[in-house]
Amino acid sequence: MLAAGIAFAVQAMVIREMLRNGVADKIIPWDDCAYIYNSLFNSHLIRSAGFFAAAANLNFAHVPLANIHGTLAMLLSGDRIWTPHLIPGFYLFLVVLSIFRSLRGAVIIAPIGFVLCVVSIPAFFLFASTLKTDFLAGAILFILVVEVFLVDGATFSVWRRLYTALLAALFVLCKPTAFYFPLLLGLVFVLQHLRDWSIEGRSALNRRRLAITAGLVLLPVLVYAAIVVPNLDFFRFYITQALSNPLWQSDIALRDRLLFYLPFATPARSWGGGLTSFLLIGFGFLVAVARHHMKRTDLAAACAIVVIVFACYAPLTISPQYSQQLGAPLAGSILALVLLALRIAMRDRWLQLPVATGLLVTSAVTFEMPVQRWIHWPGDSYSVDDVAQASQIVQDFSRTIIAQSPVHGPAIYLNHSPIPYFNFVIEIYRQSGAFVGMSQPYVFDPATIDRAVSSAHFVLLHDAPGTTDRYTDLGHKARAHILLRDDLFELARASIRQHNYVLYKVGPIPVTQ
Repeated sequence: MLAAGIAFAVQAMVIREMLRNGVADKIIPWDDCAYIYNSLFNSHLIRSAGFFAAAANLNFAHVPLANIHGTLAMLLSGDRIWTPHLIPGFYLFLVVLSIFRSLRGAVIIAPIGFVLCVVSIPAFFLFASTLKTDFLAGAILFILVVEVFLVDGATFSVWRRLYTALLAALFVLCKPTAFYFPLLLGLVFVLQHLRDWSIEGRSALNRRRLAITAGLVLLPVLVYAAIVVPNLDFFRFYITQALSNPLWQSDIALRDRLLFYLPFATPARSWGGGLTSFLLIGFGFLVAVARHHMKRTDLAAACAIVVIVFACYAPLTISPQYSQQLGAPLAGSILALVLLALRIAMRDRWLQLPVATGLLVTSAVTFEMPVQRWIHWPGDSYSVDDVAQASQIVQDFSRTIIAQSPVHGPAIYLNHSPIPYFNFVIEIYRQSGAFVGMSQPYVFDPATIDRAVSSAHFVLLHDAPGTTDRYTDLGHKARAHILLRDDLFELARASIRQHNYVLYKVGPIPVTQ
């Protein structure tokens, strides 16, 4: 009950902050806005045709778990677009529960202090305020590793086996484009069996135990295949783009890439105040080890988790992309290792209260609750007033599109913008019930851009003089090329923070009587 109460209170604070900042219902950040739109589309199809009739046309492949969460939330809430943010609260409860289960028998302030520490770490805790299941993958891996290696009981019950199998399936569904995920899970279950063998000897090698391990290793592979094989062309195209398109690549030095995801080496914004608590836990762990409180089972678990940490870290060092969300599984596995250190420290009856009290105080003093924000203005921050102003632009332009559209559900072409463009198509759906075709440039190819604009009913262009990054550079080039056309007719314009938005209609404007 305490774990549920803590999870409920924290998630309520997260949602309150998101609503206050408008990022849950006014201007939805990338990529949450895309998942919201897909979920609205899916829920509309299911209501209209029924699940089985609509199943072939539902949009789940790219990020299955995010779209499943969103679709369920829309169906249950009547398309209230903020409701998918309730679902991370369930996973937060599982995180808190796993911490309490692994520290069973310790003084109660120890798990509470560790929860406060975890909540303060953006590299991990952002799963609670974003629909991006990249971050959720870190939370699920943390729960799985803790359940397998830290929770008491070397021999799993049937229910614990099913629980870990469910966690493995959810982990794969977080991001099928991360093609190393099934291999990582297979490694976890192989290490679990090796841990059991190192402790129990030959009894861990009986046919039943080997069959269970083989089934757990194969499960994530089968789940992955069930998602990827029917959508092979999409995944081949997506992964090729991710590995080759300059928009998603980062040219940074090897040293910076190696350090980016690591605690103590990475910027403070990634690990927050949790680092101070790590130092205290590390001190308590070293004293406990010196006083002979580390068991053989702890050593086996530590070795296994270290291997998992390196298995999470290795793909990040060779990936052409780097971003905080990609490091979430690494953060989850590192936190599991820190939790193991705290678990060992709590065995020392002389250390237990001082370390637990110090952890609680340190975590409380450094506590912060990282919540996803809307956008990062170049060289600046933004305010709640900016969100309100941007939301007004979205609403006004959407009304104009609906009024001027020759069809129910027009096509729109857009360049890149600080206001994520899915907000416009979500608003059009909310105002008219129409789903809008939307496209934008991913490379500067004039012929492709011309074809896309010619097939669109509207063009929405953004321009921000003086700003530069790979997205705005592409947007500027696309905008300059599009404005060479003579079939664009301006319908509306607006500005926010020197970011200019102009809405055009493609082709002649119908004459009204």
